Amino acid sequence: MSDAATLVAFKQLVSAIGDAHTGFGFSSEPPMNFFLFPIKAYRYPDGVYVQAAAPAFRNLIGARIISIGGVGMSEAERRLDTVADASNAWTKRWWLPFTFRGEVFKALGLSSYADRARFVLERSGRTQVVNLRVLRKPFSVGDNLGAPPDSDWVDARSPATPLYLQHVEHRLWFAPAGNGALYIRCSIVEDSHDETFDAFFERAFAYIDQNAVSKVILDLRMNGGGDNTLTPAVTQRILQRPKLNRRGHLFVIIGRSTQSAAENLVDRLQRDTEAIFVGEPTGERPNMYGDPQPFVLPQSKITVNIASLYWQDMGPRDNRDTTGPELAAELTERDFEAGTDPAMNAIARPLAPAFTEVVKSALGRGPDGVRNAYLQYVRDPVHRFAQIESATEDLIYDLIDKKRYSSGAVLCDLNLRHYATAASYDTQGSLEEALKDSERAKRAYRTALRIDPRDAIAAARLSAL
Repeated sequence: MSDAATLVAFKQLVSAIGDAHTGFGFSSEPPMNFFLFPIKAYRYPDGVYVQAAAPAFRNLIGARIISIGGVGMSEAERRLDTVADASNAWTKRWWLPFTFRGEVFKALGLSSYADRARFVLERSGRTQVVNLRVLRKPFSVGDNLGAPPDSDWVDARSPATPLYLQHVEHRLWFAPAGNGALYIRCSIVEDSHDETFDAFFERAFAYIDQNAVSKVILDLRMNGGGDNTLTPAVTQRILQRPKLNRRGHLFVIIGRSTQSAAENLVDRLQRDTEAIFVGEPTGERPNMYGDPQPFVLPQSKITVNIASLYWQDMGPRDNRDTTGPELAAELTERDFEAGTDPAMNAIARPLAPAFTEVVKSALGRGPDGVRNAYLQYVRDPVHRFAQIESATEDLIYDLIDKKRYSSGAVLCDLNLRHYATAASYDTQGSLEEALKDSERAKRAYRTALRIDPRDAIAAARLSAL
């Protein structure tokens, strides 16, 4: 194996840990010298597209990538995912543009050469074959959407630039968004060179108070993290303003780039406020390892990070690998090209009732009404990322207390079908105990223990039966 192939194989081993804070990035600078292709790829809902490119390749912008080196794009993505330091599938989507390097392609069988590759592209039903060579210079495609900042690269954006792409040189920025709303873009949880994180939010909330703002939109979709000890600057100011801390008055936009300290902030907003999350699932687990510590590999001199601390912001049984938004709003290539922001559009629409209210309003229609309400909610495409397991279990326990077992059993069955976690089987066990069916309760608790042998609730209940 060449040195480059050996390094890619080592990267695959490290990436198999499945932790976004443990691993190392590819670089086009020494000692790595893994050079990028002159295009920036982005995974939209319907495929991988060229989102930006060096000026000489502007004609490729907006084209969908069909294959690389004769390998179909779905298989190419699968291979490229093996070198992503990722906590979930959404981190892998975020990682994709950073893997478009000649040495990576050769090691993964996407090219026979380390300095070129053959791409098949499609636009408006017409295919195009392009042989691209790597850029023989240090370069970064950047963390933001579109053309890398401080470069001559171009992208497909129209002159109508949405708020989230305005003044991207300021990672902390706010502006009125119309109809009594204030848009706040927070793309880092750190002090800037001329203003502290706390001072920025002091200024933003002073504007809110002085201008009778009735709705706050906090945009964390391009926030890769920082210092999570700074998060009270946001959460405490929201909690001090009950008029904002109400359903429909606080929206948080999240996405694949929302990671690390930004996920900590998401956790604390989800746990402590009435925030409604909009966009894509986050690129990090709610309970996660963080605070990476660097060390240098002795032979290659490449710096590797390893996570050093566990952050349990959510409940000890919260095993989600991402935070899903209540309102799905995925960016499409057409949205990006037109300067449309689907997240802001979703926020502007009339707000439907929360899941708990939908189910509670159906209780008077009996078990069938409850079933229909649940299914109608989860089948609505706007709720395709919504995470309702915990809310469903709370409803079931409330129904058990009220001896409304039939409706509780319907919710329990639906919850098991959609989640099948140890917690959901514990809930089933509680329902069966209430129904005096000890054998079914035992089976539920045994299943919970097979899923999670450390489930102390299941173990205690099983020993008591």
